[in-house]
Amino acid sequence: MKVTKKTLKNGIRVISSPSADTKSVAILFMVKTGSRNETKEVRGISHFLEHMVFKGTEKRPTAMRVAKDIESLGAINNAFTGKEQTGFFIKTTSDHFDKAVEILYDIVFNSTFEKENIETESKVILEEKKMYEENPLLYIDDLFEEVFFDDEKLSQGIIGTVNSIKGLRKKDFHTYLGKYYTAKNIAVSVAGDVPKNYLSVMDKYLSSIKAGKETGWESRKSNIGNQKIKVSYKDNFQSNLILGYQALKISDEKYNILSVLSGIIGGGMSSRLFQEVREKRGLAYSIHSETGAYSDGGYFEIEAGVDSSRAEEAVKVIVQELTLACDNLTEEELMISKERMKGSVAFSFEDSFNRANFYARREMYHQDLITEEELIKKIEKVDLLSVKKMAKEVFSQEPTLALIGPFKNKEKFVKILLRS
Repeated sequence: MKVTKKTLKNGIRVISSPSADTKSVAILFMVKTGSRNETKEVRGISHFLEHMVFKGTEKRPTAMRVAKDIESLGAINNAFTGKEQTGFFIKTTSDHFDKAVEILYDIVFNSTFEKENIETESKVILEEKKMYEENPLLYIDDLFEEVFFDDEKLSQGIIGTVNSIKGLRKKDFHTYLGKYYTAKNIAVSVAGDVPKNYLSVMDKYLSSIKAGKETGWESRKSNIGNQKIKVSYKDNFQSNLILGYQALKISDEKYNILSVLSGIIGGGMSSRLFQEVREKRGLAYSIHSETGAYSDGGYFEIEAGVDSSRAEEAVKVIVQELTLACDNLTEEELMISKERMKGSVAFSFEDSFNRANFYARREMYHQDLITEEELIKKIEKVDLLSVKKMAKEVFSQEPTLALIGPFKNKEKFVKILLRS
């Protein structure tokens, strides 16, 4: 189905990706702001605000009223915060489209941020913070980005610090909302069973939002050539690690090549690392590779949970496999990775929220709003030579290692990486 983009008079971009094969419609408001926009004093406010919009507006003064109004549509809803975007969505049926848009508009732009709600929710968020920091499987991602991005704003966690969370006040939320939640900073994506009058509905509720200006970020410094290791002590039988390399920004034309490489290295049960680290050596239960990307840079990472007594061996084996991949990738591996990617695209596009999210994110980074078929064609064009070249470009760099386990210093791991 055709993807269309319209722009309201105030600058809000509205993307429609209808599908005749679904009875649901997803409505996603995506705002170009996240933890990367925060100052030290209000660290965590992007995520905190995402929580607070469900606590009440003048029209819907309580969290219960908000919840009942959403659920009376037979809808599901949620929100999410990243380092460069924040999103709010409702998924419902098209006969409730108008009401769903009105509710989203009301809670996102008219929240009252009452003092008692802020105080209560700060306790909830502090518990969320503990949950992440006390679970190595969750915390390892934050630890890796903290060391990979060094002292840049991208290195700071999304949740914030204990002091910043406790210190946020009503005026802080209103100031932040007024600065970043402006029309030119917003993309609205609707997908699935999209009603014909979707644009007039958007105009009815969103045209009053002030235009503002689109968010920009300071260019970050490259950390190519810098080996970094961070070890966080935890007396566990299993250690969690991420080994990562500098890679591509999200809008890079070669990103599909990087994704195909990731599939070969650690994308499934037939992948190199799964076979070598888990199946042959029994070093890990879970191991996979993936890519992470932002507006001006990204990384290729391998994440694993390994036997603590064999963590050094695991790191050695992973590095060895990445070195081998620079020269001996095969056509069969290429084919399997590409087919897995094509299948993943097809499965994802069956869901209306996934479609809405895909197009909202592409619009945030000013990428072409390509169709599912066009995306699959791009994957099909990836050849073995380009993947080998990508492997050499990525794995020839100095790596970053983040590790949580019973290790009191990092020297043994420094030596392993120096020999790689």
